[in-house]
Formats: sequence, C-alpha cells, structure tokens
Amino acid sequence: MAYTAPLEEMLFLLENVFDIKKMQKYDSFSSLDIDTINSILLEASRVSEKTLFPLNAISDQIPAKQENGEIICSPGFLEAYKELCSGGWV
Repeated sequence: MAYTAPLEEMLFLLENVFDIKKMQKYDSFSSLDIDTINSILLEASRVSEKTLFPLNAISDQIPAKQENGEIICSPGFLEAYKELCSGGWV
C-alpha cells in the first residue's frame, strides 16, 4: 500500500475555501504566492510519502516503549526526525 498526498485538493482548499490570497496583504505573507505554496506542498508530500508513511506499518509492528524512564521509538523514527530537521521542517 502506498500513500499519495492529495495535492490538488490541498491547493483547491487553499485557493478557493481559505482564500490564501487574503494572507498576502500581510507583510509576513506578502511573498506567499501560489507557486511558493505549491513548492512547499510538493516537498511536504515527498517527505510524507517516502519517509513518514512507511513508518505507520513499522510502528504498528514494533511500537514505541518506555524503559527506565526513557522512550524508545519505533525503528526509523529517529532517522525520519533527522530528515525533517535537515530539510528545515522543524
């Protein structure tokens, strides 16, 4: 089973339901155009599809646990977190 992020639906919602263009009137979001948003969503979908989604099955089989007051993550979670950090998501 694979995951494909619903990019078209996300863009539709941002443009037509949440009216993202209204955000552009604020200085903090003035450069937030639809191309930039699309680029962000594309990269987020790549990370979701290739890195995060596969962790679902792994964590079902080998869940996180607590030992001696420490949390032991399921295999792959530390590497995924490092990837998120190196990509500037965190």
